[in-house]
Amino acid sequence: MPDTTGIVRGGLDPRPLPAAGWVRFRAVDYVGLGFVAELDERIPMPSDGYGTHNVLDRGPREGVATFAGRAPLRMPVALLFDLEAQGKSIEPAIRVLEQLHGLDDTLPAPPRMIVEGVGVPWSYSRAAHLRWVFDGAPEWGDDVRAAADGSGDRSYLSATVTLLRAGALTTAATSVAAAAAAARPTFTVSKNANPRTLRSIGKKYGKTWQQMLELNPTLTRDVDRPLKNGTKVRYA
Repeated sequence: MPDTTGIVRGGLDPRPLPAAGWVRFRAVDYVGLGFVAELDERIPMPSDGYGTHNVLDRGPREGVATFAGRAPLRMPVALLFDLEAQGKSIEPAIRVLEQLHGLDDTLPAPPRMIVEGVGVPWSYSRAAHLRWVFDGAPEWGDDVRAAADGSGDRSYLSATVTLLRAGALTTAATSVAAAAAAARPTFTVSKNANPRTLRSIGKKYGKTWQQMLELNPTLTRDVDRPLKNGTKVRYA
């Protein structure tokens, strides 16, 4: 069946790519959320996500560049929803687009997605590890046409959406958890000091060896093995 504007199922099951000139968005965790639309004239290209540098001014001498990091991948995508010739409504696809932007009280946040399309950078077929979210509001086109069935639904509309790499997102909850982890008290093993084992460090702070293993699951499974100098051991 030829590609056409409309809704599709979400998920990560393998599917053939849409035909050239079309793009498909599928929510990873919501099987009911996905849609297909035409690319409006041009193939999308990333607008951010590349490395940046700061340059130290040294007067008449050449400046010194230092890497300043990079922002998450960001990519605007111009879409066209067009069922005018068929006389059909594009409202179902527009509704899914809005839900994927977070315009749905039943969703805790805009869903993570995969993006699929011939020639589309970072398409799922070539970068299966990437997840995306829509960022900000769509930019709606001015040319809006009604369906011929007299329903008042739209049959033609363009929109530019902005994709942001979801792997780079940090929620308030994860920020709080990271801060709490950083604030937990630790004991640092030193060269000429005791204790040096999980068991003895736990004894020092009133913890059983079982509790020390739970607090430090990645250090060692041998509670009587001397730890290396500089090892930080959680005791609370």
